[in-house]
Amino acid sequence: MGLNYLVAHELWCFVQVLLPVKDYLNEASAKEYVQELQAGGIEDRTTGVMSYADLLRSQREMIVDESKIPEAKYEYKPIKIPKKPDSSTSYQELRERHDGIITKR
Repeated sequence: MGLNYLVAHELWCFVQVLLPVKDYLNEASAKEYVQELQAGGIEDRTTGVMSYADLLRSQREMIVDESKIPEAKYEYKPIKIPKKPDSSTSYQELRERHDGIITKR
């Protein structure tokens, strides 16, 4: 048997020993909660909690309320996009330069 198996087995045994203690503590805290609830020391936890049906109903009502909101009117304005100035030489200017150089020779 490997060391890992022995460690895992010891851990499992330790957990098994502690399970009754955990159960006792859970039971004791539950009894204390019920006693305080009966004495009126704490509020019922269900106060303010909506049922699933009420939650769905309220969500549907919110969706209906949102659909009643008038849509915003959008105003479209043309935007003038500046163009890059034409910095390249035209075909006609290039042709004139070419012809001028050729005739000088």
